[in-house]
Amino acid sequence: MFRVVERATLFRISLDRRDQGDLSDGTYYVFTVDPGLHSVTATGRENQESIQIQANVGSVYFVSVRARIGGKDFAPVNVSLLSDDTGKAAVRASKMASREPRG
Repeated sequence: MFRVVERATLFRISLDRRDQGDLSDGTYYVFTVDPGLHSVTATGRENQESIQIQANVGSVYFVSVRARIGGKDFAPVNVSLLSDDTGKAAVRASKMASREPRG
């Protein structure tokens, strides 16, 4: 299971190259996946970034998606793995996003 948490601007999210929809400020997705290697990708206006996670049976992974501070109009997307405590706190402070895959 993945919990994807976003705390900044709007991003398009994909899991294993399959579109999952948009994340806006204070929202998250929950993905249930089989054990193995998985990729979470976030696409912002400026760039795209991915994280690879080796999912284990019974484990929960929290992935943060946010805009890094850049130049005046430049906020590249940053994707990172969170600790359990930080991830759980972020989920409690957020609401689940509705999925609207494209295509």
